[in-house]
Amino acid sequence: MRVATWESMNAFNRSWANDSSEVTRPVDVLVLTGEHVTDDDDDDHEVFPLEQFLEDGWDDENGWDDGSPDISFFMVGGAHSVVRIPLGRGVVTQGQGVVKHLEEDRLLLGTPGISFHEVSLTYRLPASLDLRPLIGRRVVLTLEEEEAPSGGRVGQTLTVRTLDGRVWLVARCGVVREVDHALAGGVVRVSLSPKDGGPLVVATPDMQHIVAPGGEGRMRIGASRYVVELVSRDESGGAAYFIADDLLWH
Repeated sequence: MRVATWESMNAFNRSWANDSSEVTRPVDVLVLTGEHVTDDDDDDHEVFPLEQFLEDGWDDENGWDDGSPDISFFMVGGAHSVVRIPLGRGVVTQGQGVVKHLEEDRLLLGTPGISFHEVSLTYRLPASLDLRPLIGRRVVLTLEEEEAPSGGRVGQTLTVRTLDGRVWLVARCGVVREVDHALAGGVVRVSLSPKDGGPLVVATPDMQHIVAPGGEGRMRIGASRYVVELVSRDESGGAAYFIADDLLWH
């Protein structure tokens, strides 16, 4: 499986080709204080204080220990902002916009100068990721979902990139045999050791990285720096991992 390289999505991508990927910094980009923010099409909602979220992480006290995957996503939005394309035995959902708000478990995209949000990405990610550097940037979100194998869970891969082709995040939860990700003009191949409790093997064009469960590794691809973290794995060949731009990891 290759990430975000399907011909069926070329026309959709070209429609954004003239947009800038520079940081636009809309006025209402983010509230970190926990104050209430009012949108035209929403009731008041409280924006979660992000620093507290990053410190607490996904623990029992916050109600995240519910048996759901360590990494998971759900994207919704209007027809002009989100496209869903059946592909093989799964579906690809793609959305775009400027990152305007970051909440406890949601990334909200929209258009500068318009108060309502056009795309909502609900996510579950480890606390080692800090998505604040995405605020004000125009991004493309690509979510691939494939049917669950017998007795398994649905596989998901999220890719976040800007229109200049810079990939900021690849996050996956599902079966990992040999999975390819396009990063920084190269291809990164990821596989999971069949050994019980074995590591994730990440092969870049220049070298191979071995990442143990619960561990992380740093890698350089061209001029770009990334961190790969193996969040968890199971005995059936499933794993949750992410490859993030160095600016998103702490």
